Amino acid sequence: MGAKYFIAPRGGAQSGPYSLADVRNMLQRGQITADYVAWHEGMPDWAPVMDVMAEAERLAQIKGYTMIDAVVSCFKRYAEFSGRAGKAEYWWFFLVIHVVHFVGILFTVIGMFFPPLWILAGLLFLCMLGMILPMIAVGFRRMQDIGKHGAYIFIPIYGNIILALEPSHGPNQYGSIPAPPAK
Repeated sequence: MGAKYFIAPRGGAQSGPYSLADVRNMLQRGQITADYVAWHEGMPDWAPVMDVMAEAERLAQIKGYTMIDAVVSCFKRYAEFSGRAGKAEYWWFFLVIHVVHFVGILFTVIGMFFPPLWILAGLLFLCMLGMILPMIAVGFRRMQDIGKHGAYIFIPIYGNIILALEPSHGPNQYGSIPAPPAK
């Protein structure tokens, strides 16, 4: 069961609770307008209804975003530095790259005692080389997702902290809120 939303015209009486679909329908039919405010449990205060709806839509899109979605998206946008990438897309791809890297190191170490694994280690090394550009590109897009220039990813500690902590914030100069790829 989803969150229950309460709405009110600025300075007016509140009504609700409504489902997300109810609020969306009221907006589409013109029963409520962008100058209304909304609130649901967990919010610290009332906020403009359009901001609340945008955040709810973004969260609904992120649910179900899988590791495979992230990897497919990153390879489809292999060297694309424009636009935005959400937190889930960046971190799933980051995890995949590091797992491939760890397995490559493991094969290299085991290969010292069992030489045929050197072939697999070499293939994984080539895979890692092929993943450098999409990793930089998705990091660039993720930085733009939080409203900063993509080059901030090259600032070692600062860039990683920002990528880990900052959520997406509505549309910005780099585009609209990133959505998972269509299935």
